[in-house]
Amino acid sequence: IWMLENLKTTTYNDGTPINEYVFGNDWHNGNTQVDYYQWADTSDLSNEFDEELPFDYYGAMYNHFAIESGKLAPKGWRIPTVKDFIELENYLTNNGQAGTEGEALKTTIGWHGIPGTDAIGFKGLPNGYIHAFGGPTLGGGICTWATSEVNMLNGTRTSINLFNETTIIYANNAIQIGAGIRCIKE
Repeated sequence: IWMLENLKTTTYNDGTPINEYVFGNDWHNGNTQVDYYQWADTSDLSNEFDEELPFDYYGAMYNHFAIESGKLAPKGWRIPTVKDFIELENYLTNNGQAGTEGEALKTTIGWHGIPGTDAIGFKGLPNGYIHAFGGPTLGGGICTWATSEVNMLNGTRTSINLFNETTIIYANNAIQIGAGIRCIKE
C-alpha cells in the first residue's frame, strides 16, 4: 500500500522538528550533517491551474540527513526500497501498462512535457528535485522520489524519476540532492 501523495511532514515520527531550509544555509555539508526539508517548487509551467497552488501541493523535499534519520516516515510506514518500486513497475507491466509504467504513475495535468495517464490513481506529481546548493530545479518537468538505498562508496542514493519518457527511470543521484518521498505501508 502506497501513500496517495508525497510526504509533507515537517517533524519526525517522534515529534522532533526537521530543520526548514533557508536559502543561504548549506543544504548538504558532510561535516555539519544538518537535516533539512523544504517545499517543492509550485511553479505552474504548463499554465494549467487558474489559481496559485498551495505551498505544499507537491509535498516536501528532504536532504540526505533527514532521509537517513530513520524517523522520517510516519509510524507504520517506511521509505520504499528499489525493490518496492520494481514490484510496482512489474504490477503495472503485468496489468496492461507494459512500456508505459512511468506514464501510468504520472498525473494527467501539471507536467511541462509528456503528461501521464494516472492509470492506477497513484497521482505522481512533477515535484522536481533540490540541487546540491539547496535550490529547486526541474519542477513541473520531473518527479523524483528518494529510496532507502545509499551507496556511500560513491556517494549516491537510488532515486526514481518520471520525466519525458513513458517508463520509470532508476538513477543513482548524488546524496547532495534533495527529493520527495512516497512512503509505503510496512
